[in-house]
Amino acid sequence: MLIKGRQNHRNRLFVGVGFLVAANVIYHTWTLSTIQRGEREHLSDSDEHGSVLQSPNANRPAFLPGIYRYGSHNRGLVITGASITSNYDSRETLWYQFFALGDRCFGDPIGAPLEMPCRQNFTDENLHMVTWETGELGSENFVCGIANRTAKLELMPSESYDVNTVRVIQVWRCPLHSIMSKYDVQRFLNHVRGEKMLEVDLLYNESDHLSSVTKMHIVNTAPIIGVEQLRFPNANAPLSSTRRNITLCTAVEPNSLIHLGQFIRYHRDVIGIDHIYLGLDTQHEVWEKDDVILQAASSLLRPEITKGTISISTIWDHKNLGYCMNREILKMHHYVTCLYHAKSISEFVATWDIDEFFVFTGNREKRLLPDFLRKLNHSACEDWSFITMRSSTAGGSLPAAPTGLVGLDFPIRENSTNEVWQKSISKTKSIFLNGFHIPGSSLPQGKTNVMTDSLPLFPNGECAFYTDEAIMVHVRGIMDEGARSQVDEPSVLNELASLLAFDSSS
Repeated sequence: MLIKGRQNHRNRLFVGVGFLVAANVIYHTWTLSTIQRGEREHLSDSDEHGSVLQSPNANRPAFLPGIYRYGSHNRGLVITGASITSNYDSRETLWYQFFALGDRCFGDPIGAPLEMPCRQNFTDENLHMVTWETGELGSENFVCGIANRTAKLELMPSESYDVNTVRVIQVWRCPLHSIMSKYDVQRFLNHVRGEKMLEVDLLYNESDHLSSVTKMHIVNTAPIIGVEQLRFPNANAPLSSTRRNITLCTAVEPNSLIHLGQFIRYHRDVIGIDHIYLGLDTQHEVWEKDDVILQAASSLLRPEITKGTISISTIWDHKNLGYCMNREILKMHHYVTCLYHAKSISEFVATWDIDEFFVFTGNREKRLLPDFLRKLNHSACEDWSFITMRSSTAGGSLPAAPTGLVGLDFPIRENSTNEVWQKSISKTKSIFLNGFHIPGSSLPQGKTNVMTDSLPLFPNGECAFYTDEAIMVHVRGIMDEGARSQVDEPSVLNELASLLAFDSSS
């Protein structure tokens, strides 16, 4: 009976294995037929429209930032770059946006007057007829084109309560998914069958006549053009598979590279920010050494860049645009570029400097920022746009032998907070203009049309609000001892001393 039972067991086992094999064959046959059917449907679609994706070609002319003329009146835009992005919460969308200089770059009507701060590479002759005033440009009819299909480009609203943000960078955007097949959108997002390139025509529609402004060739493994990015082979994952919680946009000067280690380790290992996009902000006297500075950053951060947790690029093309005397404009260019890249891969985006550290207040137990943001219960606006943290300045007597560590060289901080150096964290789906302190164009809860519904929000307690559960510890003077701030009484111990010693493995 034992032998017969074993035989019956083997028979049942063979039948079961046979069933699994048959089911596996049927599944793969069905999957293959589905793929083939999809490809046949695409091929029939291609007969009418054609696939718009191409293989990358090194012989294609590279995009160079500069003045691009358009229309019969030979007007022009100073175009600084472009990118292709998706939406974090949708794998069926693909957007093209190009960036151009706003009127703040040619004069500063808000704040201290600066005459033509970004004029170095532009002459009276080539600036003649350049259009940069946002109000005037709102009626211009730019079009993006792929093959023989076109879609209208919309100028994103550029107003903000943050005066550093207003009318610096124009963002023009069009929905590529409306002029591409779903099959091509997925191939671009997923890097199907290797790298793919899109040739995007930037056109101007004048009395129903389309004329070319320029062509841009954008590869899906490097979807940002106009700035020099630091990349390594096989380090660029498909947009569709890249998922981050938070992207932190930070502009970094060459003399602050030595402080990157503690800044990255703290915000990644202690706070839980899983993607930092660094923009190298080269000084006027060293911008000719952009390549050297990029190489130095490469040596320091190669493992993180390869894993995709750190992205690095220059923030400005000095060779083609010249140096802009207002360095805040250069940083704003990086923040906008970073925001639209973050829209593809991250649920949240934040912007602050390398001398600013996010700190939870109150409970000293370890808390992670992504968990805090997702659990944030704000009854006035459940689907909020951004939160803002007030700032506290760190300082104290400089040690006889400075260590370079913020927690030791800046042992105390003000017990009070201020809104001068406030910083924000935004939902990428809701924000369309980044900013130094608070973002600009925002979509309030329940709104979907950026052009008609977005508006600048102030942290007034509704869809944008201050949080008392966190502050920004501002370590002024870490990069420039002359900028070190005196800390007024009463003061408290700087929490960074203990937090930077936090054992992330515990």
